[in-house]
Amino acid sequence: MSAKVRIPSDPPEQFRTSSDEGTLFGVRIKNNSFVKTDDVIFEVEFEKFIAEIVAPNNGRIKNLTYSEGDKVNHGEVICEIDVTAKRPWYLNLQKLTVPFLAFWTGVALTILIISV
Repeated sequence: MSAKVRIPSDPPEQFRTSSDEGTLFGVRIKNNSFVKTDDVIFEVEFEKFIAEIVAPNNGRIKNLTYSEGDKVNHGEVICEIDVTAKRPWYLNLQKLTVPFLAFWTGVALTILIISV
């Protein structure tokens, strides 16, 4: 099962422009990368505003055919998210590594200072 990521089809009234075309920028994802719900995955600049596009679900990005600087229209599908894909266990360990190393570095420095 997959969720489609679209450019918003109806911008707020104060931001409506004569053109439905925008420019894709700030792309923070690649095909096969993992995202969490509400992660900002890219931005679209229209004439009067910038829209941040967020991930509607957790999962793996697929079918991303656009890149930075491409022109997009309101309602256009940019990519899909495979919601059945699970994040590999070793990627979850990365967010624990820094606090773990910081803790043990502090312990080692404390022991070194006390022993001097």
